This record gives sequence, structure tokens and C-alpha cells, in this order.
Amino acid sequence: MADHKPLRVLIIGSGKRVQNNFIPAFKMLPEEFDLVGIHSKTKEHYESVAARFGLNPVATLTPELYDNVDVVAVSVPMMLWPIFLPMMSARAKDLTLIIDTPLILHSLSLYGTLSCFKKVVVTEDYISFPAFTLLREIAASGVLGEITKVRLVKNGFRYHGTSLVRSFLNFDIPKCFASKVVSPEDVALTMYFENDATGEIVEPYEGDTGYTELYGKNASITTNGDKGDFTHRLIKETKEGYVTGYSATIGTKTFTISLPFTAAIRKLGVNDQFQIEKNHGLIEVFRSIVMKNIHSDYHFTEAFYDNYMSKVPRIASVSVLDVPRALFGDKVVRTFGYSLYWRGLSLYVRLKGNILRS
Repeated sequence: MADHKPLRVLIIGSGKRVQNNFIPAFKMLPEEFDLVGIHSKTKEHYESVAARFGLNPVATLTPELYDNVDVVAVSVPMMLWPIFLPMMSARAKDLTLIIDTPLILHSLSLYGTLSCFKKVVVTEDYISFPAFTLLREIAASGVLGEITKVRLVKNGFRYHGTSLVRSFLNFDIPKCFASKVVSPEDVALTMYFENDATGEIVEPYEGDTGYTELYGKNASITTNGDKGDFTHRLIKETKEGYVTGYSATIGTKTFTISLPFTAAIRKLGVNDQFQIEKNHGLIEVFRSIVMKNIHSDYHFTEAFYDNYMSKVPRIASVSVLDVPRALFGDKVVRTFGYSLYWRGLSLYVRLKGNILRS
């Protein structure tokens, strides 16, 4: 049983993200959170969602309203954030704010506002999809040896991919990168880290056909069925068409993870497997508000890093980047050329983060 009163949560927004993820995930944690109300721009819409999930519809957002909540979860179009955020300013130091990752790219002026809140939680749920959580547990056990490469093949997309790669490497910032851009949606990105580990993301994202490869100095593991030369494989376990868990046996040790909330989530009308796994990841995000887990250290500045890491290669000219590589060789360029550029960008991001945290 929880040893505290559930935190009072106000949801702002009533779209698919709220219906498929925010509300179901919160409802899986009744001892930690109490959904006290929902509001959005369109009255008919938020009243309909409130009726469906048994929530209290909130007609008007007033400064006084925030005196009676502990957490505000916002999922609205980015252009509406400048409207909603100022209303919370008087109580910001006492409020935990939950935001979606794309907000980070909206406006630099929002950073000063975000830094005023007691806590800002970014809903980067992809890194806590059950399969990835189990892979991190396997990596942390040491059975693979020191991690040398994380490879996402059509299994990582933009900032979701960069955050997932970094989650296997203590959220370190790459010292440099290389990229091949065919189109904005067809990108191959390689990140080079201080300990000589690499992270590779091959897009486009293709859902179930994509896979993850994790390499250590002693062994490797993949989610890619029976393909490729790997010492170990993550096994997907299913029942009646739904994933029930994942497992891997390495030596004498068996690693497992289940999806315990599937049945309850389906009762709320969410039956898509991807959304079910997304909810399991989001539950871990929400848990970070009341307990320590991997999301506890994923501040909004971390989301800032990941957005830029995934965005820069799509903007940079491939031909320009390839010229120094052709002249001096890939190793030299990675060590000096990309490194200087990326360190400069990383320094800017770090300084920005430190200013906001101070």
C-alpha cells in the first residue's frame, strides 16, 4: 500500500494521446494518483472524454484551481502552451508539470518558465517499453560485458531513438556523430561516445519489423528473431494475440519481464498492442514522480539534447559533411571535425541546461 495520499492530477487536453495513454496509465496507479479533473479547449470534447472515463469535467481554468492539485498533465497542440502555462505560474514552485517531448522544440522562451516548476516530467515513454527495460536489465547485469554498440534498425525514430540509445549508456552525450540523409524520414545516424561505444539508428521506423541489437565485449543480444549472428536473443511471449512478456536465457540465468497491466488497459478500450506497450512505458514515467527510476534523471533538458541530436543530421548538408571525410579519412574527421562541431553544440546545450537549473 502507498504510504502517502494519492497526488491530485489535473489533465489539460482530451485528444487521442490523453484517451489512449495519459488516462489509462494514471488509472493503473490508483494508490499514487487521483485524477481530479479534465479540461480542454473544446467543451463538448472534454465533457465526452470525462463521461467515458468517469472524470470530473473542468469548465474553466483559474489560478485558484491550481491550489487544489499537485500534478498538471498537459497534452495540447504546442501553440496553446503559451496560453496554459502562465495560468500556473503563481503555483509553479509547488506543481509537478507533465509535458510531451515535442514541446521542447516549440520556443526557447518556454525554458525559463519550465525551470520554475517543482518538477517537470517529460513523457519519453519509449525508453521504458518492456523489451527495452529488459535489455537494460540484461546489460546492467554484466553478462554481455561492457556495452560497445547499440543499434536500432527501423526501431527508433527521431528523439525516441536517440533517447533510447543513450538510455543504455547512462544518458551520456555523444562526442560526435556521422549521418547519411536520403530524406527527412530516411536517415542513418551514428553517434560516437567518450568510451568508444557507438549508437546507430537506421530509419525509417517500421514498428514490428524493426529490431534492436545490443553488443557487449563478451556477448550480444537482439530482438530480431532467428536472424543474424548473435550469442543471445530476446524472446517475445504471446497469448491470444497479445504480448504477455519477454525473456532471455543467458548461461544459467533467465531474465524475464511481463506486461501486467494489459488486461486492465484493454478494459478501458485500448486494444492496440503498440499502445498497450506505450502505456506500460508511460506508467514508469508517471512512477518517477513518486519513486526513483530511470525517468527520474530524464529532465526536460535531456529531451532538449535528444531533439537536437535527432534534428541536426536532417538539417546538415551530407555533401558538405562528406568532403572532409573524403579528404582526410573517416577516423580523422570523426576525431577532429565532427567532434569539434558536436562538442560546441553539446557545450551550448549543457550551458543552457545549467543556467535553467540554477
